[in-house]
Amino acid sequence: TEIDSARDRVRQNRPEEGIVLLDEIQKRNNHRLNDYHRFRLSSNIAFAKWQQGKFQEASYQFLQALQYQPENEHARINEVVAHYLIGDIERAFKLATSLRFIYPASSALAGYWIMTAPLTSPVGDMAGDLGKILVAHPDVCVALSQRSLQQRNPSSAEAYALTSHKTKPAWSQP
Repeated sequence: TEIDSARDRVRQNRPEEGIVLLDEIQKRNNHRLNDYHRFRLSSNIAFAKWQQGKFQEASYQFLQALQYQPENEHARINEVVAHYLIGDIERAFKLATSLRFIYPASSALAGYWIMTAPLTSPVGDMAGDLGKILVAHPDVCVALSQRSLQQRNPSSAEAYALTSHKTKPAWSQP
């Protein structure tokens, strides 16, 4: 679809092109768009704005997307991102914590939960709360590695980074 094409531009680190295409889709088809399409448009604009470093605008778009699909897993997790991007870390963590009961297998949510947890939260305790399957996921390993560095534990950071690399060698954190 047209939205997929625009999304692919954003994924290819071409956010300006993606935004132009998404805006055109919105203007040309506004009267025919259902809530799911509006959710996808807002979400992809949000990711493009995030790539551009426009965190306030990205946050706004993520929250807009949530209004179109309030029960959608991605929309709800992106609400955590919206608060994270504008520095409302405490709210992002509380939301991530509550959503973990609804989406316990989400690696993306687990990563944001780690990134927004109080700095005093021990990495080992967080890893234990997540379980072995999630802790093996590259997104989660990167978050645990970063948190280990913040807690001045380079050996733990290295171990999580190596696990991430072993799990998905071609993967990299943008």
